Amino acid sequence: MKKLALILAALLAVSLLVSCSGTKAPAETAEQTEQKLPTLKAAADVSLAPLASALAESAVLGENTEYLTMGDEYAEDTLMFTYGVEEFRTMNVANYLVSEHGSNEAYTCAVLLFGDDYGQSVFETLEERFDTYSEELFNSVAPYSPEAAALCNDHLIRVLDINGANGAVHAVCLFISDDNTALEKLVSDQLNAILAAD
Repeated sequence: MKKLALILAALLAVSLLVSCSGTKAPAETAEQTEQKLPTLKAAADVSLAPLASALAESAVLGENTEYLTMGDEYAEDTLMFTYGVEEFRTMNVANYLVSEHGSNEAYTCAVLLFGDDYGQSVFETLEERFDTYSEELFNSVAPYSPEAAALCNDHLIRVLDINGANGAVHAVCLFISDDNTALEKLVSDQLNAILAAD
């Protein structure tokens, strides 16, 4: 009987050793995850000129589209009066890029950058402004270009979150193009590169 008890105890000990050796590594701590994230430059401290250049070179929005970034002549007027975002200062927009399309075209790219103070109410306001812009653009191009009008109906509003070890940058974007998915990827890739600290 003692032998049987010793054998059972030995088998139990061996099975415990085997099961313990196959355990998974503990999940990453929040600190370890944060260390893997890149350090980001502040949205207000970067130039979006490289994004404008990449958009122009790709011709994803046609050859007649022009790009204005914060600080460019007429950029502020374009953001306020063309896109209807008159309250961009009180929204704490840190940086932006807006496009101007050619005659009877609808191609559009607007990128507004925010820091961690970005909130849902800001998104809802911008969504309303961008929907209004798209409707007005539809009305202006529909008599001349059914193709451009169709693009307006398929406009895409996206929030791109770029997370870093020192916080996040949020980009609220409006895309009107032949391929909004490709445009979104181009913008996302460029923003990640621009915001990455050296």
